[in-house]
Order: sequence, then C-alpha cells, then structure tokens
Amino acid sequence: MDMGKMEDFLSTIQSSQTRKSYKHGIKKCEEFLGGPIEDLLGSAEAGKKIEKFFVWLKSNDYTQNSARNMVNGPIQYLKYFDTQVKYRKSLGMYKTEMTTRDHLLTIAEVQGMASVADLKEQVILGVLLLGLRVGDVCRLEWKWFGVLDQEAPVPLGYKDAQRRHYSPYFHQPRTERPASEVSSTSGQW
Repeated sequence: MDMGKMEDFLSTIQSSQTRKSYKHGIKKCEEFLGGPIEDLLGSAEAGKKIEKFFVWLKSNDYTQNSARNMVNGPIQYLKYFDTQVKYRKSLGMYKTEMTTRDHLLTIAEVQGMASVADLKEQVILGVLLLGLRVGDVCRLEWKWFGVLDQEAPVPLGYKDAQRRHYSPYFHQPRTERPASEVSSTSGQW
C-alpha cells in the first residue's frame, strides 16, 4: 500500500467513520489480492478483480451489507485515481438487505424504560428513538441541551452533518428531578 496515495485519497473524505471504513475495505482487498491495490490502478481488469473480491467476501461469511461496505472503499479509491471500475449489476454488490434484530422494542417496553429513567436517560432514549445513527448519538454533548431549564415540553433538535437531516424532538420530563439540576452537571453523559 502506497501510504502517500492512501493519505491523498483519504484526505478528500469528510467523515472520519467513512475514512476508517474505506481504509479497512482497502486493506481487506489487498489481503484478497495478495498485493497492493495500486497494482489495479489503470488496469482494465479492475472491475473483474473487485467482483471476485466481493464473491470472496461473501464466501467467507460476510453478510451482504458488510461485503457491500468492504467493496465500496476499493471502488472509490480506484475511481479517485481515474481507474474505471465496471462490474456486473447482477452480482447485487450495492443491494442492501434489511437487517433484523432479535427483538424489536414495543411501545410498552419503551414507555417502561422511560418511566424508570432519570431526565438524562429520558433525553438519550428520546434522541435514540429519533432514528439517529449510534455514531451521531455518541458525538452529542450534554452542553448542547442547555435548553432543559425550560418548562416542558422542551424542544430539542440535532442536525446530522453527514446526511444534513434535522431531527426535532420534544421532551416531556416524567421525573420529579428539575431539568435545571441535570443541566448543571459536568457536561458528561
């Protein structure tokens, strides 16, 4: 792997999580190829090698979504360096499978969690229920919620930098603890 080219490519990616994902996919592709990905630059066979990489991932028990994410890094890297990557759509490389969890929460379960949660936990629960990604929730800072010294309902919102999606939320505290007491804490969740 040519670290100079890798850093040049990664410096154009805004999201740190996307950079990490692309780098991981490229390393895995190099493991499959048995050599550096730079060997594919300018190659007419790049698309076929990427197809074989995708099939290899699937045969090594990667799920459809994981294999799709792994393949995306090498494809974007090659495209960045002006290498055409032609692949057959029939492989379904960019098909997304809806994932299922073992247990979907019911409204009663969420209400039960909210009934025993303190104000901070209720805010976190409400924010998670907005549909934000876990990474977005982890980057939230308590100081952003300085509005909690208002009377209920408290309007909250978060603008996701990657998707540029604004998620409004109105928090109705169900605890005896005043919001001003919570917001005066150290700023840590």
